[in-house]
Amino acid sequence: VQEATKTELDSRTKMKEYCKVIFPYEAQNEDELTIREGDIVTLVNKDCIDAGWWEGELNGRRGVFPDNFVKLLLPDFEKERPKKPPPPSAPFKQGSATTD
Repeated sequence: VQEATKTELDSRTKMKEYCKVIFPYEAQNEDELTIREGDIVTLVNKDCIDAGWWEGELNGRRGVFPDNFVKLLLPDFEKERPKKPPPPSAPFKQGSATTD
């Protein structure tokens, strides 16, 4: 009973992992994924049968790609993106509005 609970807990708490493509790769076979520099790939499996390959999903397609062509991102990479600072608010000037 404890093992089933642990498995359920793991599947619920497991965060999706992402990687950013640093070198483009053109798929050579049907089971491979074409990736372009700058793409963000959702990782599906890092324990593929062939060493040096990961399985991922990009734009609704799923396939394997060389793991050394990508950089693993931190789970909260979206939070770490620098946000544009809010525009400086113009100081409120009190004056007379003219209505002609």
